[in-house]
Parts: sequence; structure tokens; C-alpha cells
Amino acid sequence: MALKGLITKVDGDLWSFKKRYKVGSIVKKGDITYQNLTGINTDPEISSVDWIIIQDDTVFPTNRPIVLVNGNAFMLIKHPSNTSPSEVNNIQNNDFIHDGFFNTTTYWSFAQCIDDTDVNNASSWNVFASLEGLTLI
Repeated sequence: MALKGLITKVDGDLWSFKKRYKVGSIVKKGDITYQNLTGINTDPEISSVDWIIIQDDTVFPTNRPIVLVNGNAFMLIKHPSNTSPSEVNNIQNNDFIHDGFFNTTTYWSFAQCIDDTDVNNASSWNVFASLEGLTLI
């Protein structure tokens, strides 16, 4: 089923079992935002038929710090052992970055820092998923 054009906004009301929702309605329950597909109001955490997840802040919170690597923006995921409050926005060894261009032809989906003294060098990263040799149009 194509959902093109169905999503209209990502800041929905809090879900309520008392309310009727139209097809396309956006609701938030916990840290997850859902969009109604059927016009039937079931609990979105239980029904995968009536609702589709359009944003899940438990997986990729929207409040993650943005960091620059090689001059390009990435979202930062702190490693659980890196707990210093003063370093919350800084890349440390074992931290992950995701979803950004390392350079004009290389896109990194996920990479882990292995040398925080030179984060702009590709050899300072263990890259788990990337697209390389992208053609510029």
C-alpha cells in the first residue's frame, strides 16, 4: 500500500481511547508518533493494521546532538560508557554517528569512533554501513 502524500504533520495529539480518528490522523503515544490508516481507533501500540509508525523517538530520538565530521553534519549516539555531562555534545571513542555524508561521494549510515583525536579522518572510524562512489548529478 503506497502512503505517498498521507503524512501531513508529525506533531499529533496524545492518543485517547475515547476519540474517533479519521484516516490520516496523527497521534502520539509515549515516544512514538502514529498515523491512522483505517479510521478505526484501536490502541496504536497493539494494532499494526489501523496505525503506522511515522516517528519513533525511542529508536532515534529527535533531541540527539548534531556533530560535524569532516565538515558534515551527523547525529551523535553516545556510548553507554561515555557518561560525562560535559562531553554530551562531543565525539568520544566508541560513540556512534549516523546518517550523513563523510564527503561529496560517500554517505555513512552508521560509524563508530575509534580515534577521537582526529574525527575528520576516515581511518578514525569503524564504518558499519556506507554508500561509496555516489554519482553527483
